[in-house]
Amino acid sequence: MILKWEFIHKNFNLIYGSSVEGGALSAFGVDFGYDGNKLNVDLSAKVLGMSLDFMKENGFIDSIPNLVKIDVDGIEHIILSGARNTLTHKDCKSVLIEVNDDFSEQSFEVDKLLTEYGFILRDKKHGDFLEKSEKFSSTYNQIWVKP
Repeated sequence: MILKWEFIHKNFNLIYGSSVEGGALSAFGVDFGYDGNKLNVDLSAKVLGMSLDFMKENGFIDSIPNLVKIDVDGIEHIILSGARNTLTHKDCKSVLIEVNDDFSEQSFEVDKLLTEYGFILRDKKHGDFLEKSEKFSSTYNQIWVKP
């Protein structure tokens, strides 16, 4: 199942991973979490989503970013597919992205897309919290750069 950010902008469900304010591990527009496994839906809300390319092309952002940070609990590969024009632009030099190696589809698609967009993987590290966590031991912060 390969999902793509094929819509321009659309209302999707934001499924909350927790009812705690500021909690993490939510899902947007999908029913799976950071690990690709189905989430239980206890609390959700309709939220407007736009691709990075749509935001640039329609003036929501006025210039191409030179650094993009993506940490969206499992849909990183989908976000990348909606940012092709932005990420392939010569001014965009680096992408910082969180990837769960155990979520094979996500890991494969992130690698494939960023390589296709002209980036190379410069570094892959755990944060201190992730290094000590059994649950997140396969989740890494990756730094991709254009040569």
